[in-house]
Amino acid sequence: MSDVTIRELESQAEWIDAFPLMKQLRTHLDENQYLDYLEQMSADGYRLFGLFSGDELAALAGVDILTNMYYGRHLWVFEVGDRR
Repeated sequence: MSDVTIRELESQAEWIDAFPLMKQLRTHLDENQYLDYLEQMSADGYRLFGLFSGDELAALAGVDILTNMYYGRHLWVFEVGDRR
């Protein structure tokens, strides 16, 4: 059994590696749009995490920590996808 790790995807190279998984969820985006959105969203607190089985990216999650009057401070999960 492979080691499973979760880590934040922070570099553009890591974002590009994750694009095929994100494309399964956000079918309307091309790679350039995806990267543009990630640049903008990351500046506002969005974070993209990858679950790795060994060296292979097997799943991803896009999240943000938000605060509002309804939920208070909370983690909002925007995307969750896996390799199919």
